[in-house]
Amino acid sequence: MTLPSLLTSALRQWTGDQGARYVFGLGNWSLEATKERNCLIATLTTTDGFATSFGIPFDTCQALGWNLMQHADEVSQELAEDGAPDGAKLN
Repeated sequence: MTLPSLLTSALRQWTGDQGARYVFGLGNWSLEATKERNCLIATLTTTDGFATSFGIPFDTCQALGWNLMQHADEVSQELAEDGAPDGAKLN
């Protein structure tokens, strides 16, 4: 088991909520192109400095980008309807 799955398992057992999961705050991210593969390398870094990199195929990058934009638009609209102040964080 990986550390994130161990943390999520412990959190679910502690709360009794099977939908609960341990979430790391995103502190930084970067994208870089590769010559050897048909993918981008996405590096995600937590607020406390833990970093991991993912090789993401181009078609998956497009799907991920579309979904991020779609869901961000939906959440932004919900925040506006709820009277949330400008600049309210999505996380």
